[in-house]
Amino acid sequence: MSERPRPSGFYVSARTKFVIALAVGAAWMAFSLVAARPWVSQLSSILGPPASWIVVVGIAILPGFMNAFLVTSLLLDRRPPIRVPTDHLPGITILIAAYNEQDNIAATIESIARQAYPGPLQVIVVDDGSTDGTREVLAANTAANAGSVGGYRYTSLIAQLRMPL
Repeated sequence: MSERPRPSGFYVSARTKFVIALAVGAAWMAFSLVAARPWVSQLSSILGPPASWIVVVGIAILPGFMNAFLVTSLLLDRRPPIRVPTDHLPGITILIAAYNEQDNIAATIESIARQAYPGPLQVIVVDDGSTDGTREVLAANTAANAGSVGGYRYTSLIAQLRMPL
């Protein structure tokens, strides 16, 4: 059985991070309880001591504890960057169904060309008998995005349906 690789540098386990965040939250709560005494004594003349403590704990003490715990947890969370091996990513083929898309097809192809996928990328536009110049827009756009999109093919669905089996 192989050992899991240990992260380089200083590493704090999740359990230790939780204990530290809990201790910081508890310390903040203890400080808040001491600091809230004058507020509770003033409020006690109106509501009485038990109700005053319930109000102060509900409004200030518990939210303060939760915020201290959350901030400490976020400060201690130092995740390493995800390393994805880009040399073994599979190729992607994007199929675009188009029918009279002269006004929109260029934006679609340009959007695909802007993607940052490091693997091979192929675009296949399947035309369902467009009559508006979709093919001409695609031909002009193919030359403009030839470096961004690895493979590009225009397929007329009508021509394929008319082919003998």
